[in-house]
Amino acid sequence: MKAVIVSDSHGNSRILERIFSEERSMSDSIALRMATVCDAPVLAAIYAPYVRETAISFEYSIPTLDAFTERFRGITCQFPWLVYEEDGRILGYAYGSLPFGRE
Repeated sequence: MKAVIVSDSHGNSRILERIFSEERSMSDSIALRMATVCDAPVLAAIYAPYVRETAISFEYSIPTLDAFTERFRGITCQFPWLVYEEDGRILGYAYGSLPFGRE
């Protein structure tokens, strides 16, 4: 069994092992899909606690929705941005990007 870790909009992580188990109810609805610009407010809400409460984002202030949306557009013109949905709610995301450059 594989596990997927997702975070909610409050920064709480949980392991979604049941996605890959036979215990899943057939009524559960899950999806992994390409994100759209319309998802930006939810994605920004998921990201905000990581900026506010941890050091893992390397950011000091939470990006505004406009700034986050521009970041989304800049990334998605070149790389994929995926969202994980369960029962129609976005619970997590992942995106590709170039590695950070060194000077």
